[in-house]
Amino acid sequence: MWVFPEAKDLNVVFEVNFDTEVDITLARIFLLELKDSKRAVLSAPGIDYQDKDVPELVKKNFAKGVGKYPSNGFVSFKLGATHLKKGIDEPLSQLIGFRQYMHFHLHAIKI
Repeated sequence: MWVFPEAKDLNVVFEVNFDTEVDITLARIFLLELKDSKRAVLSAPGIDYQDKDVPELVKKNFAKGVGKYPSNGFVSFKLGATHLKKGIDEPLSQLIGFRQYMHFHLHAIKI
């Protein structure tokens, strides 16, 4: 997980890694649906999923001298001032729980 603070926003980027083709495919579908579902919830943070390219923030800050990433993509959340007005603790704890949330749903899809 990478955290990139900006003037009034906070970008949090997760690298998505799965071993099997089934998990990779299900995670891709899940994350694409999550990205589209953000439009239905107006107060949700901005969500972006990229499985083809490394996000610009990661390229700028960490990709110097690094070869191809061994990942299935990157999911990033953009937290605005409304998400951070009560502090950073609650949003970050929810984002840390995102990994478990994703794994739970992928496991539930396979059952």
